[in-house]
Amino acid sequence: MRQNYVVGFAFSEDRSQVVLIRKNHPDWQAGKMNGGGGKINPHEDGISCMVREFEKETGVITQPEEWECFTARAGLDPKSNVYYCSFQR
Repeated sequence: MRQNYVVGFAFSEDRSQVVLIRKNHPDWQAGKMNGGGGKINPHEDGISCMVREFEKETGVITQPEEWECFTARAGLDPKSNVYYCSFQR
C-alpha cells in the first residue's frame, strides 16, 4: 500500500493572506515554505489528517467542516504517492 499525504492552506477571510510554515523535514523541503500537512494514517481520511497535522504544525485547532478537498494528485510514476490538497474556508 502506498503512503498518502495531505497539504493544506488556510486563508484569511478576504483571501489576501495564507498560513505558511517553514519546513524542517523532509530534508528536500528543509527551509522552504509550504502549507501544513503530512502523512495520512491508515484508516484516516484526508480531512481528518489535515485537522490533526494543521494543529500539530501551527497550534491552531480547526474543525473538519472548515476544510475542503479541492484536488488530489498522483505522480506520473504509477508507484508514486498520492497527495490531497485542502484549503480552509
